[in-house]
Amino acid sequence: MAEGVTDIQAILDAAARQAAEPARPGGWYSLASDRVFFHIEDVPYRAARVDDLLTVYEAEDDKRIVGLQIKGI
Repeated sequence: MAEGVTDIQAILDAAARQAAEPARPGGWYSLASDRVFFHIEDVPYRAARVDDLLTVYEAEDDKRIVGLQIKGI
């Protein structure tokens, strides 16, 4: 039983280290939903739909664009 606790603790420690790292700008493609996502900043944001294909992510504090989503790529 003690060995299992150690394994769980190692997982929790690794997750805590990753959560402490700042997010980096980047993009990715979702094959399942056929969308491209791109984020510039790791800040609280709200989604604002522009049209059926484009959604922009606006920072909550000043509404600057911090990311986007494009459908149907």
